[in-house]
Amino acid sequence: MDERATIADLERRLVATEAALREKIDVEAALQRSEDLRRLAVEGGRMGTWRWNLRDEFIQGDATFLELWGFPPSDKLRQLSDFSDRMSPQSRVKMSEMITRALAAGEDLDGELAIASGPSAGRWVRWLGRAEREHPWIVNGVSFDVTAQRLADDRIRESEDRLTRALEAGKVGAWELNLATRRAWRSPQHDRIFGYETPPAEWTYDMFLGHVVSEDRGWVDADFQNAIATDGGWSFECRIQAAGGEIRWIGAQGQVEVDAGKRIHCMKGTVRDITERKKSEIALRESEERFRGLVEGFGQFSWEARTDGVIVTDSPGWRAFTGQSLDEWQGSGWLQAIHVDDRAAIESKWRAAVAAGLAIDAEYRLWHAPSATWRWSNVRVVPITRPDGTVRKWAGVNIDVTDRRTLQARQEVLVNELQHRARNLLGVVRAIADRSVRRGGSVEAFEERLQALGRAQGLLSQSGSDQVEVGTLVRAELAAHAERGSSRATLSGPEVYLTARQVQNFALALHELATNAVKYGALRDDNGGLLITWEIVFDRRERRRLALSWVESGVAVASNRSTRRGYGTELIQEALAYALEAKVDYELGTDGVRCRIEMPVS
Repeated sequence: MDERATIADLERRLVATEAALREKIDVEAALQRSEDLRRLAVEGGRMGTWRWNLRDEFIQGDATFLELWGFPPSDKLRQLSDFSDRMSPQSRVKMSEMITRALAAGEDLDGELAIASGPSAGRWVRWLGRAEREHPWIVNGVSFDVTAQRLADDRIRESEDRLTRALEAGKVGAWELNLATRRAWRSPQHDRIFGYETPPAEWTYDMFLGHVVSEDRGWVDADFQNAIATDGGWSFECRIQAAGGEIRWIGAQGQVEVDAGKRIHCMKGTVRDITERKKSEIALRESEERFRGLVEGFGQFSWEARTDGVIVTDSPGWRAFTGQSLDEWQGSGWLQAIHVDDRAAIESKWRAAVAAGLAIDAEYRLWHAPSATWRWSNVRVVPITRPDGTVRKWAGVNIDVTDRRTLQARQEVLVNELQHRARNLLGVVRAIADRSVRRGGSVEAFEERLQALGRAQGLLSQSGSDQVEVGTLVRAELAAHAERGSSRATLSGPEVYLTARQVQNFALALHELATNAVKYGALRDDNGGLLITWEIVFDRRERRRLALSWVESGVAVASNRSTRRGYGTELIQEALAYALEAKVDYELGTDGVRCRIEMPVS
């Protein structure tokens, strides 16, 4: 009896102990579920809770959970299919994958599911769940609305996509450099700019510097170090050698980023290929330099004006020429540099051209500051038009034409002088013909006198002016009459110039003296001598006069030589006095002719 009682008592105690252990396990499980829910609640914030039996696919949730999905709060127990029917197709697949991983590997449930139908359509709900230790098919969890976060993430993603597309379309590369490791993240376009079809495994600052051409590398790195030291920006344009060896131009911008602790940790920026722009800039600069050289070579300067004709841009060439300051030049101040006698006319032409949209070609006197003189300037202005024909701006060029104007004026004087000289020459020829032929002289003498006139005209043409030097005129006449004339005659005197009007008559007088010397006087044989001297003397009014002496010697004057005055003697003694206001002393001595001619010179 006692043994049976003891065994029965032990069995009762065993059952009681087992019941107590079961109760303890249940309490611990409940505490574990509570702890899991508490931790998940802390992680997720305000949310609904649920309990899900993965085997029978029933889900029990609180009112907040059911309300998230658009179910009545009273229906606390619902099947998985109720939720699945309201999910988007992608979310159904995701839910199935979550269940599979939870049953197979005991993973926590964690996923964001989209509601596609029902009262809560368009909402995103996050599921967070963890299986019970003793019953791994039982999952306790929480859910909360993440729609706002998803929409924000979508907007951010769309913005990033648009930025990426914009960068790609604009051929702009992006990069982010870790300043501690000097390693960089970069976009695909960045690598393409540096010539890489296949992106390198990594990219560092040193790799970047290695691509920069040696001439630019030093200052690019110095700018980078300065940006870091000043927590500032990094902006530059330089040349690089791409991976394929091609030289390119890049433009890059970067900005140092500082964290909340004021520690520099990275630099973010962009890079773009500016090779074509740089080529255009270089070509434009070279073109401008060629144009500037051409303009300066021709003594020109260029300028621009607004549509209404007002000067707003600078013209260093105009200001250097006129001495005007920038303020004096702009607006309508440029008119003040034009001669007052020309100002009104050019202003009127300019206003009329602007109103009609027509080009201008005009000349006026412009103040030249370096020489402090007025110089003639030719201005040519044309309208620069848009495709529709409207005037966009005006472009003008000034050319210094002072030399041309001077030559034109000189040409007019020369033409007038030539006409006057021709009339005088014809008068002289008529007089020679009258005296030489009509009065019984020989034709040969007439021809010789015409040749003397021709020599004088030749000397005037050679000099390129209306003056001939006395010594040149004397030597030419002697050379024409005697091969030995230059060696038999002695000439001396200063450099004195005669005008064209004086040359014609003086040349005829020299011709008559030389002809007489060859026929009868010092140049007839080897016995005679000839001394020709000239000097400048002054009359009582201190006016300059040429005094030329013709002195022959060693001449045996024939006793039967005629003393009748011929045309030559008449020309020397009377024509010079009449035509040139000369004073002539002419004497036929015992040993030859002595003649002194004195006349005014300028």
